[in-house]
Amino acid sequence: MKFKGKKSTAVVLTLCMLTLVGSTIYAAEYRYDGLDRVASVEKEGRITSYTYDQGGNLLSATSAPASSAGPSSVLAGWTPYRTSGMQPRYATSAPDGSGVTAPGSATVTEQTYLPSASQVLVLNGPRPGGANIYRDLAVQGGTAYTYQGQVKAEQMKDAVVQVVVNYYDRANRMIRYDQILGLKQDTDWQAYQEKRMAPSDAVTARVHLQVVLLRANGQAKAGFMDRTFEPAAAEVGS
Repeated sequence: MKFKGKKSTAVVLTLCMLTLVGSTIYAAEYRYDGLDRVASVEKEGRITSYTYDQGGNLLSATSAPASSAGPSSVLAGWTPYRTSGMQPRYATSAPDGSGVTAPGSATVTEQTYLPSASQVLVLNGPRPGGANIYRDLAVQGGTAYTYQGQVKAEQMKDAVVQVVVNYYDRANRMIRYDQILGLKQDTDWQAYQEKRMAPSDAVTARVHLQVVLLRANGQAKAGFMDRTFEPAAAEVGS
């Protein structure tokens, strides 16, 4: 079984549909992932999330109460995601009141965020699971890119705070993933800077800022700030 949606060339598309049933209006919010599949449907205070195999076939559909994540609690241009049973809390804050976030375009040259709003993600749960925000960016295969920013980890218990990048080819197949950073202990704001080469057949990089609970009753509070993604200096002609 496959879900099909309109082609997205940038970030997750959100489509709001109104259905009239008798005298009651129900609003359903559909979110599509970067591979044009229905990622979730939110309706009447509940959200149904879908997972797929590499061939695009539906693996599972799980329903849970909708989280409190809204437009003001997630950075502009990013999309929240959680695994079944997780209830993450999201918040944003602008340092010194002057923070800005990047526009919705997904071209790599526009992905510099200084100064920037910080993203906070708090997660705890009775079982292993995870939550994140992600963004799809266009890349050129065989080109080196620099990932840098700052991460803070607090209240850590059986959890890991990560920056992870998945790469996809033109057929929307995931061909590699890189873990840029992984923190398992409380850490004050820590800067990271990593240079990675995109696979030769990659056209899209999906950047995840996430928390993963490794065991039941794990917990973590993560902060992400000054996110920069751009071609490495050695790859940019003067």
